[in-house]
Amino acid sequence: MTRTTTMKAVSMRTATTIGRRDALLLGIGVAAGAVTLAACAGSGTSGSTPEQASSSTTAKGSVKEPMSKPTTFQEAPSLASAVKSGSLPALADRLPENPYVLPHRWVQRGKYGGIMRMSVNDTTQGSIYQFCMGHAFLRIINDGLDVYPGLAESWEVNADQTRYVFHFRKGLRWSDGKPWTTADIMYWWEDMVVNKVHPDGYPDDVRSGTDTVAEVTAPDENTLVLAFDPPAPAVLDRIGAWVNGSTNGTRWMAPKHYAKRFHPKYNKAIDPDSDWPTKHDDKLRWAQNPACPTMTGWRTTSYGSGSVGWERNPYYYCVTADGDQLPYIDRVQWIATVDPQVQKLQFISGKVDYVQGSHTGLGLGDVSSLKQAEAKGKVKLELWDSGSGTGSMTFFNFDTDDAALADLLAQQKFRQALSMAFNRAEARKTIYFEQGELTSGTLGPKGQMFQLDQAGKQIYTQ
Repeated sequence: MTRTTTMKAVSMRTATTIGRRDALLLGIGVAAGAVTLAACAGSGTSGSTPEQASSSTTAKGSVKEPMSKPTTFQEAPSLASAVKSGSLPALADRLPENPYVLPHRWVQRGKYGGIMRMSVNDTTQGSIYQFCMGHAFLRIINDGLDVYPGLAESWEVNADQTRYVFHFRKGLRWSDGKPWTTADIMYWWEDMVVNKVHPDGYPDDVRSGTDTVAEVTAPDENTLVLAFDPPAPAVLDRIGAWVNGSTNGTRWMAPKHYAKRFHPKYNKAIDPDSDWPTKHDDKLRWAQNPACPTMTGWRTTSYGSGSVGWERNPYYYCVTADGDQLPYIDRVQWIATVDPQVQKLQFISGKVDYVQGSHTGLGLGDVSSLKQAEAKGKVKLELWDSGSGTGSMTFFNFDTDDAALADLLAQQKFRQALSMAFNRAEARKTIYFEQGELTSGTLGPKGQMFQLDQAGKQIYTQ
């Protein structure tokens, strides 16, 4: 088996808030990597071509070239009302000059509205941030095979891969309406990374093949330059690897206009010898601090030990091919449940609208009970290819203290005999519900080395 299966369950209650079709697509959207922001997104041809986007729900993958800018834009009714009352700028003034247009062939146009209930073990849990996309320079599409624009609209790389120039979208704004510029990147770099007191440290993204650190500069408010001494060929993949660098992966930015008030360099009232880095970073946790601006599709409105509330970010820079500003869902409500058994009962009874198994402790052992709930119309269960492999979890313990066993495991013929004796087909049926690929321990067929050309695919089949 090369890959394990991640489960997600969608409560059928969602049908009463965002429509049954949307509830089903919600699961599909997350499986395809767009998280909930794009789950119901439109796929019309305004500003695009039939080759760019498909209206079919069975379509797969994403186009590799940036989508054309839609000719018209639409927004949620609640935002339109705020614009009409004068409490919010017009949509044209909130979107960047060139918004991010969803490139995914599988998206369909959705309807604005609804509240999505989600479950979490603890409101401080880092997985909460992973349901949002917004702080990423670049995005990985097509199962990791392609790098696509994000906050950065375009980029150039020189021949020897020592100089990377990123051009960011003009007119980007934080969720509080303040301009986003490369000053927010340089604040993170100069005042949090290079700053010896702050513990961020140099991330892998800015290290070359020989572990030297890049020179990071911003010639203007929309351009960033990374200059390496020896070549650094993995930069684009590393930057695009994380959906939201503010909590996992590289942070890459902070809202300078907000963050600097908690930094002794800018606020002389702060004692530089105090534990200011901890307090400073706590203030930047936007999912726990409603006052902190974010670039993600939702912004936090309330936070407590038992729940977290999100509302739509009116300045979110992502739209569908039809010109609909995302997200479609009005609000998200996170409910914390400490007892895992109580949490599973909530899932089975349909009291939660969306669950991703890897973040909530669900495993393949829970499939039976979830299937029963599905039969009663409470849950829609999707088995999602997570891309990971069982080899990362099940392997021989070559470091065992049992000398006789260690000697036995060291014998290649013994390991080969076990491999021959193991009934992979039966394991896939009884353990993995017919999911995954039958292999002898190679990487999955979605790996880049197997997908680059026909020769790679042939190597895998052999």
